[in-house]
Amino acid sequence: MKKQITPLIGLLCLFIFTTCDKDVEIISSFDYIISMNYRDKATINLPENTSFSLVPERLVHTQSYQFKYESKDGSGNFVMDRSILAQREWIPLNELTFSLDFMATTIGSKEVEVTFSDGDGLEKTVTLNYLVEHNPFIWKASTTTNTININEEVPISLLLTNTGFDEKASYERNIYFIQGSGNLNLVNEEEESEIPIETGKFVEMLPGSFNLKGEFKETGINKLIFEARDQNGQTQKDTLSIIVEEIEFSFTASPQKNEIDINENTNLNFNITESNPSGTSYQMRYEIVSGSGTISSGGETVAPNTFTPVPTGNFSWDFESSTSGTIELIFFVRNETGVERQRELTIAVSARDYDLTVTPATIEAFVGSSINITLLINELGATGDTYSGFYSSTGTGSMRITGQDYTAGQQFTLTEESNALTYTGISEGRHTLNFKVKSSSNIEKEISTEIDFVSIDFNFSGSASNNELFITETTNLNFIINQTGIGATTYESRYIINQGEGLIRGSNGTQLAPNTYYETSEGPGNYTWSFVATKAGRVDMTFFTKNITGQEEEIRLFIEVEATDFNLDIVAANTNDFVFQTIPLSFTLNQQGVEALTYNMTYSSNGDGVLTIGGLDYNPGENIALTNIPGTFNGSYTGNSVGNHQVTFRVVSSNNITEDKTININFNTIGFQISVPANLSIKETLTESFNVVINPDRANLNVNYEIQLVTDQNGTFNFGVISPGIYLPASTGNNTFNYTPTDYANGTHIITVSVRDNLGNTNVENIVVNVNRKPLAFGRAEKENVNCGGLNGCDYRVRMYIKRAGFGESQAFDGATITTIRLRIYNRQDNRWVTIIRNFNEMETNTQGDIYWRLEEEARESRLRYLDQDFEIEVQDSDGIWSDKSSGAVIKV
Repeated sequence: MKKQITPLIGLLCLFIFTTCDKDVEIISSFDYIISMNYRDKATINLPENTSFSLVPERLVHTQSYQFKYESKDGSGNFVMDRSILAQREWIPLNELTFSLDFMATTIGSKEVEVTFSDGDGLEKTVTLNYLVEHNPFIWKASTTTNTININEEVPISLLLTNTGFDEKASYERNIYFIQGSGNLNLVNEEEESEIPIETGKFVEMLPGSFNLKGEFKETGINKLIFEARDQNGQTQKDTLSIIVEEIEFSFTASPQKNEIDINENTNLNFNITESNPSGTSYQMRYEIVSGSGTISSGGETVAPNTFTPVPTGNFSWDFESSTSGTIELIFFVRNETGVERQRELTIAVSARDYDLTVTPATIEAFVGSSINITLLINELGATGDTYSGFYSSTGTGSMRITGQDYTAGQQFTLTEESNALTYTGISEGRHTLNFKVKSSSNIEKEISTEIDFVSIDFNFSGSASNNELFITETTNLNFIINQTGIGATTYESRYIINQGEGLIRGSNGTQLAPNTYYETSEGPGNYTWSFVATKAGRVDMTFFTKNITGQEEEIRLFIEVEATDFNLDIVAANTNDFVFQTIPLSFTLNQQGVEALTYNMTYSSNGDGVLTIGGLDYNPGENIALTNIPGTFNGSYTGNSVGNHQVTFRVVSSNNITEDKTININFNTIGFQISVPANLSIKETLTESFNVVINPDRANLNVNYEIQLVTDQNGTFNFGVISPGIYLPASTGNNTFNYTPTDYANGTHIITVSVRDNLGNTNVENIVVNVNRKPLAFGRAEKENVNCGGLNGCDYRVRMYIKRAGFGESQAFDGATITTIRLRIYNRQDNRWVTIIRNFNEMETNTQGDIYWRLEEEARESRLRYLDQDFEIEVQDSDGIWSDKSSGAVIKV
């Protein structure tokens, strides 16, 4: 039996029922606004305060906020408590109103994006724009005058003023000349001192004003650059131009007397007058163009061509000459500005004279006789000169004067009137004696006389037994004396070496000194000396023989001395082989001469190789001491690089003889081939193995191989620890690697395989990889109201679609089918994520072709576990490959 309920009671019950069934939703996320306060102009490397205020529509104490920021050009950062805040990272906010410092390391416009977010993910972004500028400053150089005389000081003022916000800005200054030169000093007014400034160098300075003093060394325009820069590299320059002028003057010079006698003194008068008195200093020098003389100032001799300080106005020097003739002088005056004047003077000096006569006691004598000669000097006019002279002779002899012997050309002292001389002629023939005499007044006279000397004649000849020797060898020197004149006499001989070196030994083997006479024969006949070769080259010797009458004859002998020489011969057993092969070498060294020598060898090669001798390896340039030679020795050469090796051997003997020999050996490369699969098929994200086979033309342990794998699409390799594009060691035979395509791309991946060896050979092959696509996941979750009507209202149902008409569908490719669906969704009742797996054959379909399954169905909407919740869905195909995840949220329809 049904109970009857009055309309009022029914209505009340319906109200109560409806009220009890309504869900309660707690809202914690409210909209908010962001306000900022900052200056849009900032100074480089100087913190600029920026304040933010976050104002929500309704303040919820349990709500949290955070922010992050990004500088678009990366050169600006926010700073808090002197620490730089990381960009693009969320930073929690403890207060809704806060301040940061913005600091940029470069100038220009800076755009900074700041993003705020509450705990429920509500984000807002604001953009701040700063114009970052240099910290401005004023830099000025000035002077009170721009025109000065050379070496005159000029005051310079410098002003550096910081006009910006950076109160801690630091500065450097650099001062340098771009034209002219000079010295600069910093004026310390407190200490009343000056500090030299080193130009062309940056030094630290503080803002303020400074006083300098400049002194310039070059006339004309002098240009100074004053440069200042701050710690951020901002520079300013100022330029000063100073005109430096020369000081003009006039200069006169004249002698007190234009004509003087020898040794007479006269004044030389000078005057220097400036157009405008300047206080500059002057120097004067002089040149004697012709004649000779002495100039002095204040009793001190003034040397010619030497600048001497002189005053302005009138002054004088003294001149004196001990020789007659016309004296021409030029005087030069200059001041500190470089202006120079010159004047010429001419002074005539009178001379003295004398007569000269010579008389021999006889005009004919035997060789070796001493003849007295009278040389008479008769002075004319003034007297008191001193005299000197020397003689020359067409014959060989000596002169004795006052007990001392003189040779031809040697100067001796004479007196006025009579001089007694004695001449001894030691060579046969007419001796023409020529005497040259010079007085202290520089007057020269010349006179000659003749004396005939006769002697006993003879002939002298000789020869060497061997005219060609090696060092240390000896040959006899054979001499013959054949007397043609009448009389008995003895002979003695000497020698000189005109060119080259060697030793001369007498008949008894005793070494003979050069240019020393040795007794050789009681009369005409033969004698023998010997020559020992000590140095290579031509030896030119002159041998002299004379008799007691002074008759002397000479001969010249030539001997060619060769250095102990050698020749080197090298034979390679093979001149064409493969690289890394060892080629036997045979060395033969033959020596010419008996000198005991040592030998050292080095080698060079245009290829990479190693020389082995006596079991030891030698590098190019390394010294090899050769033993047991002259003779034959063996070695070998190993070529470690491909190509023609020009191997040059250099042998140097201890007597510095060098010989080079070059051999050519061609080392051929060892080639190889590689084989790879022509093409393969791989499922996207699956891994497949491949073999790369390396087959060398010739097995050799010294050939190394490297392999490089490169794909034109996205994929990964595993071959040891190989990375794409990197060469790593490989071996001959099979080399196995794995390839995993990480995306479908266009369905084709090209793998380029490059193999190279250490000989410079490279082979390249391509593999075509056909990539089968992995499945594609689609998911759409909908909440529907069903079974609506009556007092009970509606039921509520949630479906998960993997195919939904008009929206999308999950797909498998290349003949595969979808087998499994995996759903990860948030359960709001249990406050956790749950995972649901369904087989494809568990799916339902409808008349529209949709494919789905029912997640849940409840009589009350509040009981739904997945309403409005996020989910992730992925599908697996019949090849066992999972798709990428697709995400969404349960929606109401």
